[in-house]
Amino acid sequence: MATDDPQVRRADFGDHGFVTYLILDSVEIVRVVDILWAG
Repeated sequence: MATDDPQVRRADFGDHGFVTYLILDSVEIVRVVDILWAG
């Protein structure tokens, strides 16, 4: 899922939720910032 910030991304878990993560290319890190789960 696209966001307004190109470094912030979201991935769907079907109909159950999504995870929001931040990509820091300069230090090669992916940081999970939010997990939403229902069900």
